[in-house]
Amino acid sequence: MFSFGYYLAISALTYGMSLLHTGSNTRLPLYMIMIIGVMALSYGFGIRSKAV
Repeated sequence: MFSFGYYLAISALTYGMSLLHTGSNTRLPLYMIMIIGVMALSYGFGIRSKAV
């Protein structure tokens, strides 16, 4: 139950910060998804290059 409450609090904070800074509620989550994607790709390519 604690983790669900924590997730809701972080989601609300992200939503509020997004509206406060850019006036849009989609830019910050999309930015975070892009950063996570780049990190996952670079990690995957790093693992693949070391395995060969």
